[in-house]
Amino acid sequence: MPRVSLRLVVLLAVLSGCMKAPEPPASAVAADPHAGLDLSPAGQAGPSDEMPRFSMPAPEGWTAVTPDQSFYLAKWTLPEGGQATVSFNVGSPAQNLQRWYGQWEVPGQAAAAAAEVSTLEGTPWKNTTVVLRGTLQDTRQLGGGPPREDWMLVGAILEPPQGPVFVKVIAPRSVLEPQLPALWDAVRSARIEP
Repeated sequence: MPRVSLRLVVLLAVLSGCMKAPEPPASAVAADPHAGLDLSPAGQAGPSDEMPRFSMPAPEGWTAVTPDQSFYLAKWTLPEGGQATVSFNVGSPAQNLQRWYGQWEVPGQAAAAAAEVSTLEGTPWKNTTVVLRGTLQDTRQLGGGPPREDWMLVGAILEPPQGPVFVKVIAPRSVLEPQLPALWDAVRSARIEP
């Protein structure tokens, strides 16, 4: 058996450690539209790469919980299984409204037609508000289960310089309807800072 010099073994070991991994085939990159994208909150598209600081006084009966998604700035639970979330940089205002409408069913009409869309006076930012009553069909955001009849969506899309901030509240109508004045006051009192 031929003798291999120690220098040759060391050289081969060093060279093999420096070899670059092969590039993935183009078909693999095309199959994954997220390949090479930074999907962390700082990597999401939008006017700002930084998550802003958000604060808002919670209406009575809301309980703050630790956000379970990286794009949430805040999250609360409400009585009877409802929840409120505040998210940042998760698409345009129009995209979010369409997604929200797609989660609801309203007897006799499209959810978008049934939604009460307006603006809220007294905030320092451009905003859009929406109120929708009906059946929440897409319950994944609540952990799943059957559709929730006679529920309500109240949303506020705030547009500070950092990028859109989405306040979304879903709960039984009996819980949320009486809280509307307090909820709008809370949104007016919200603070968004870089």
